[in-house]
Amino acid sequence: MQRDVVVVAMPTGSGWVDPDQVEAVEQWADGDVATVAVRYARVPSAVAFLLCPELAEASATHLLQEVVDRVDELPELERPAIVVHGQSLGEVAGMAALEALEALETGVSAALWQGRPGTVAAPASAACTVDAVNQDDPVAALGWGLFADPVAAVGVLADLPGSESAAAGTLHSYQPVLPPDGCTDGVGQEGTGTLRILNGR
Repeated sequence: MQRDVVVVAMPTGSGWVDPDQVEAVEQWADGDVATVAVRYARVPSAVAFLLCPELAEASATHLLQEVVDRVDELPELERPAIVVHGQSLGEVAGMAALEALEALETGVSAALWQGRPGTVAAPASAACTVDAVNQDDPVAALGWGLFADPVAAVGVLADLPGSESAAAGTLHSYQPVLPPDGCTDGVGQEGTGTLRILNGR
């Protein structure tokens, strides 16, 4: 916890965390950051959510609670800013953890979300929450409404395979997002706000 920033990353089931996102936050914080993630399954997140949806949410909640508790034990002036990050189904688990702990009001400085599945409601709008969704992301287009539009459904399903390996900023592959200015008590490089929303909507 001896860092200016601690990022609680909500991984895929197998433990994958986007290395470009990790590197971007490290550069933003001039290296004074620690990223924490816990693997909760041996299978991809989509399989884990299908077979045992509560597992990812429980793992995310326990991890975030542990980090918040440890930071709270430190002297106030030595506490790092806590940033939560989740991509795709990692966002689903992270949002559930924040809701369970009401953590944005109890120690979390910012929430960074990318690639929210279309079946999931958008997070509540907040100054220190970033919710990036690529306009052509087929995962974001998933939803019950596709049953009423077979043509659109075929297009979305055709775009799904390999969408996470597309060029960053397209389909289900994301450019890094950073905490909004003013959310981390002066930590991080200011003036990069416009870069955060180029791939969002």
